[in-house]
Amino acid sequence: TIVAIFALAFDSVDIDSDDFDDMRIGAAGTDLPAVNETFREQFEQKYTYPALEIAYLAIDKKFQSLHLGSALIEEIASMARNQRYAGCVFLTVRAWHTSNYSAVGFYEKNQFAKLTPVPQMDVWPMYKTIWPKE
Repeated sequence: TIVAIFALAFDSVDIDSDDFDDMRIGAAGTDLPAVNETFREQFEQKYTYPALEIAYLAIDKKFQSLHLGSALIEEIASMARNQRYAGCVFLTVRAWHTSNYSAVGFYEKNQFAKLTPVPQMDVWPMYKTIWPKE
């Protein structure tokens, strides 16, 4: 029995100074990335950051109440931190958001923040810091 499936792809995310300010005060929904303070100003002056996209994530309905989706997101974050091909800073996802179904709440519970103030078509671009500042 297949309980869950997911696919990943390399991505990038555009973050500006307002987003970092929101992370700093806890209003973003995700954490400020762990960066050596010596390099923080230089780091935050960038605009585009490498990311790993969760292209899709699905859990069999019979298993959805077991927090497997959250466990998979943590495993994916660990994979992103440990892979050696790209220095990913964030996870990204385009969360389904329609009048009949929305995955936005699930991703918000897993510390993803909205990238845009409104959805784009039937998805809401979101991101999560994978190297949270302690």
